[in-house]
Amino acid sequence: MAQEMNLDVKEILTRLARLQADVEYIKSNMKLEDELKEEMKAWEETGAEDCANFLEKHNL
Repeated sequence: MAQEMNLDVKEILTRLARLQADVEYIKSNMKLEDELKEEMKAWEETGAEDCANFLEKHNL
């Protein structure tokens, strides 16, 4: 019984360490809202330019 509890504690600590590492990875790779807004604006501008170029190319 004590041995099982010891294994459970080790497993819990291992999983906790993995979760903490995952949280740190997510935090370090997460974009801020302002960064996302800038990226979306760039995508929208590029899309508008692509659309205009397509229409011009095909005389539409």
